[in-house]
Amino acid sequence: MFAFIVPVAKRMLFRLLPLAFLLTVHNISAQPIYSITGKVTDAQTGEGIPFASIALKGKSVGTQSDFDGNYKLTVQTLADSLVTSSIGYITSRKPVSIVAQQTINIQLSASAQQLKEVIVRTRGQDPAYRIMRKVDEHRSKNNFAEINAYECEAYNRISISVQNLSEKFKQKRIIRDIYQKLAQIESLRDKNANLVIPIYLSEAISTIYFKKNPMRMKEIVQKSYSKGLGIADNDFITQLTASGYNTINFYQNWIGLFRKEFMSPLAKGGTGVYTYFLRDTTQVGLHTCFRIDFDPKNTRDLAFRGTLWIDTTSYALVQIDANIDKTANINFIDKIQIQQEYEQLGEKEDTWMPEKTRLVIDASELFDKSTGVVIGLAINLKDVIVNKPKELAFFDAPVEIRADSKEADDAFWTQQRQEKLTKDEQLSLALIDTVSQVPSFRRLSKAVNFFVNGGYVRLTKAVELGSAFFSYARNNIEQNRFWLGMRTSPGFSKKWQINGYLAYGTRDKILKRDLEITYVPSTAPLTRFGLKANLDIDQIGIRQEDIGDNALFRLASRFGRSNGAFYQRDYQVFFQKDFSQNITTTLTLRHRAFYPLDYFYPEEFSKERFSIVTPFNAPEASFALRYIPNRIPSRNPNRIRTRAGKSAPVIGLKYTFGHVSDTLLASVGSQLGNYHIVKVDFSHMLRFGLFGKTDYTIEGLYTPSLLPINLLNVHLGNETFVYAKNAFNLMNYSEFASDRYLSLSFHHSFEGLVTNRIPLLNRWGLRTFAVGKLLYGSLRVDNEELVSKYFESSPEYLPQLYLPKSIGPTPYVELGYGIDNIFRFLRVAAVHRLTHLNAPGTRSFGIRAAIHVSL
Repeated sequence: MFAFIVPVAKRMLFRLLPLAFLLTVHNISAQPIYSITGKVTDAQTGEGIPFASIALKGKSVGTQSDFDGNYKLTVQTLADSLVTSSIGYITSRKPVSIVAQQTINIQLSASAQQLKEVIVRTRGQDPAYRIMRKVDEHRSKNNFAEINAYECEAYNRISISVQNLSEKFKQKRIIRDIYQKLAQIESLRDKNANLVIPIYLSEAISTIYFKKNPMRMKEIVQKSYSKGLGIADNDFITQLTASGYNTINFYQNWIGLFRKEFMSPLAKGGTGVYTYFLRDTTQVGLHTCFRIDFDPKNTRDLAFRGTLWIDTTSYALVQIDANIDKTANINFIDKIQIQQEYEQLGEKEDTWMPEKTRLVIDASELFDKSTGVVIGLAINLKDVIVNKPKELAFFDAPVEIRADSKEADDAFWTQQRQEKLTKDEQLSLALIDTVSQVPSFRRLSKAVNFFVNGGYVRLTKAVELGSAFFSYARNNIEQNRFWLGMRTSPGFSKKWQINGYLAYGTRDKILKRDLEITYVPSTAPLTRFGLKANLDIDQIGIRQEDIGDNALFRLASRFGRSNGAFYQRDYQVFFQKDFSQNITTTLTLRHRAFYPLDYFYPEEFSKERFSIVTPFNAPEASFALRYIPNRIPSRNPNRIRTRAGKSAPVIGLKYTFGHVSDTLLASVGSQLGNYHIVKVDFSHMLRFGLFGKTDYTIEGLYTPSLLPINLLNVHLGNETFVYAKNAFNLMNYSEFASDRYLSLSFHHSFEGLVTNRIPLLNRWGLRTFAVGKLLYGSLRVDNEELVSKYFESSPEYLPQLYLPKSIGPTPYVELGYGIDNIFRFLRVAAVHRLTHLNAPGTRSFGIRAAIHVSL
């Protein structure tokens, strides 16, 4: 029986197998497939949130948003809600419908509750630390800055908008006027409650070139445009909106943003600042990645919080979401967010390039119950070519702007932009034109520009008057000093610059004047010609040309009693040319005529006596050479701007040859003639991680020549209440003079190293710093005798001023310490003078203050 059943069963089984297979396939194919798509955006800014986690509640399946916030989730079973989370945002839960395809757009609100510090102790070290060590081992292979050369096309977009308007601020007349104007636009009628007011939008397409050895970078701006409210459209804005931040590189130890430096989570020694947690492995495009969260150990430190995606095979950075919130010791910022997406390139695909970068800065309310500002920057790189370096001479001009860069219509941008404008950005272009027509906004723009431009008032498109901050001063020579300045704006010319001023004293009744004309024939490389004519009063030991760009110190020095004052006529012709990206040279021909007030008692001074004084003349020629690595060119020769995160030393050398003849001193037996002066300076910044950074300068001067006091180096003192970094803050005016000297000055900023760790103080954002100055100098016997003869010619005036003397074998030393960021704009320093305390009028201790605003 059994022998009969088995063959029959086998035949039936083989006949049923095909049917069973077909039924199985039918059942599988009949299983429903559900698709959910959408976009994750910031509820306030409308910007897409990249790398957000999206999952069905209670299910193990999920996905993450792409770089622009878009996502797609395909599943076979649904749940009642969709859960979305991202660092720094409140988790969102959205209901899910039982349909085959649906779109669920998600808006996440920033988390108002600050994260409290949580210490987690486990047995052994989190696996993330081992992965981070591997990242460090593969750093040179994966870091795009280690490529011998590359070039690529960069698309850049920057937007600035005003938002988060408080109810009180909305009642301001200007805001009511803007809302009434915007209400006329049909598409905005339902959005007025949370309306974003755009004030600037720009785009640029550039070609970027990089060479590693020697390190050079160059950018050629091919096309650009900008539209803004009250923001000048000049070359500086064009460069900013181009690739100012296309070199954000998390493989570097420090990320430089707005003159602040934040420690990278990939930095060597990052484990001293960050805590790392391995969450899971996930798929990012074609790459399987470790997903690692990182948090700063101290939330007040200048460090990021976010997530890294590290390739499991090459240990390269694939994606990063790095955030800084208001808990960090920074001013005026609620949040900084940087996202980057990397992709492999090269024949062996062993190097990774940041193809997409997003930088969003959410500025806080400057005043209580006012408004905030959001700045967004998007950078896309494409068409990367590696290891085809250009000749070194190609990099002589680090930035070039094509002459036809502004000649592109809307059709061009629609076709060429790598990233389409969002609906909000398209609307922004129209809103900018609309808001600019509001009269109250025009008035506000003028007021804002007045303060931003240093007190200058725009008269026309080409001319500005000011600065109002220097319009009045009072001293014993001029009594009441009135001042009016003028300068041209970029609307006048991009090649010509003209500025000058008129000043008048009610006591001396002499009209002081200054005129400077500069011609810039080329910015690639930078070339400048100029001439200057000046007649004004100056003072031994606090010459205006030595003060630099410290506006408050310059203004304070015009008040009070002027000892050792003199008039000076000054004519200059200068020529500046950049011979390479890092080297700039300047040739100056100068003729000065000095009219010392020491020849007569100041109280007897009159305009008529000035007209009969015989000056001594000093024609001279000087050549200056400066080496500035990583320099960003500026038409202002006194402003040195370098690329973020770079700290190579700046070296300067200046040689001066001149001739002087003083009839007064010749009459007392002093022989003057040709003179030579050599001056060198070396400045550098050192970084010490959490311990802050030090800026130091070494400076030296030597002259073998016999010089009158007006040409000698009389060291810059300070008798005002203003703290000046380039002055000796407890040295009196004209106290010391040298014909050879060596000085060292340093300023160490501890940032929040101390205050961030003290309860209560860490909430105020205070920062500490230390300063020091040391000066070795001497005065040859013949120059010292000449100084004495100079003042012997006017003995009645001698008691009223300090007789400049040699420093001698004991150096001048002063040390100080202070608190910065008081009320976010004030710096106070306590300074101690340690040597040369026996001279009359010296002070061993002083308090100095300065206005200092920084991030």
